[in-house]
Amino acid sequence: NKHERFIRMLQREVEECPDEGFRQFHLFNLGNAYFTANDPENAVHYLAIAAETADPTEEFTRSLFTELATSLHRLGRSGEGLYWCSRADALGVEHAGIEFARAYCHILLKNYIEAETYFLKALELAKKGDLYSETGDAGIATFKTWYGLSLALLGQNRFAEARKWCEKALEIQPSMHDARYILGMTYFHEERFELATQTLEETLRLYPAHSDARRELLRIYTLTKNWASALPYVRNAAHEQQMDFDAQAKWATCCESLGLYDEAREALERMKRLAPYAPEVHVSLGRIYSALGENAEAIDSFAEAIHIDSHHANAYFNAGDLLYQMGYYTKAAETYLAGLEVEPTRASGFFTLGNCYFQTKEYATAIACYQMALEQDPTLERVKNNLELAQEMVLQVAGVA
Repeated sequence: NKHERFIRMLQREVEECPDEGFRQFHLFNLGNAYFTANDPENAVHYLAIAAETADPTEEFTRSLFTELATSLHRLGRSGEGLYWCSRADALGVEHAGIEFARAYCHILLKNYIEAETYFLKALELAKKGDLYSETGDAGIATFKTWYGLSLALLGQNRFAEARKWCEKALEIQPSMHDARYILGMTYFHEERFELATQTLEETLRLYPAHSDARRELLRIYTLTKNWASALPYVRNAAHEQQMDFDAQAKWATCCESLGLYDEAREALERMKRLAPYAPEVHVSLGRIYSALGENAEAIDSFAEAIHIDSHHANAYFNAGDLLYQMGYYTKAAETYLAGLEVEPTRASGFFTLGNCYFQTKEYATAIACYQMALEQDPTLERVKNNLELAQEMVLQVAGVA
């Protein structure tokens, strides 16, 4: 294509140029062509050669260091980017674009205070009518640097200030989806989940391919237990990533919470194939079988979890819950006791054990269990209520006697 032909022409000029001064300019032009073509690897190769003998009096030298540091940042080689920025400093080359690139190198290295300093310096240089900010990329004088500042401030947990710069960037560049995403994240970190949700949903409405916005929106839906809103995202991810255990786990959790037990079972069956010796998968599958009324299969799943890991407390407690629901109170009590041997500080375990003894009219033992539960967690109102009932039953039995 036309651009490839242009690059080949520039390569010939570099190879055939006998004058070292002109050759440096040709090297810059070639690196610039690769930079424009979004090929940072080749851009770095040629720009670095040119920068080794850079002449600070040449106008293109400022763009040379800017593009070299920017390309290295894009390649994740920010340390090298900072090195070339310092080389520009040593030559006395000052430029808004260089400070902008330097700031982004610091962002990648999580040096957020330094990043803020250099973004602000880029804005100051741009106000002086810097050539690059006027003719190369006017965004450095405004929204691009404002967005960069929001990243630096977000990294310092200065959320209100970060939000100000995001909003400023969006005023003149409303299609800057990353700025809208960061705006949503400032609300998220302040736990203003409703505003965060609205902002991230708007980001995805305008740019459905924004994977970071989708991931964080799903995180908010999960934190707020908004399973209905989460479902389309987790379902789609699970179908697209069938070999991804976490994607299946999120789908299973969401479906179980919404009572979509057939879907939950499908997700858990995939998880079992991916991790056949994960006891929690068998426990979760057992819960789903129980919800579907398939009690024998549920018991088998709990038993398999215990076989895999005899110290997996959840398997005992979930099995005990099912046995209790089926009316097998003595067997349920034995199962809860086994779970409490593994996890003796679980208040809910003592509560449900007490309920078993209450059902078998062993009220004194039930009282002891409820008291143990309250020792673990004094705030459990339902335990207090059942304790009072058991104490009343003891008095009634004593009165009859």
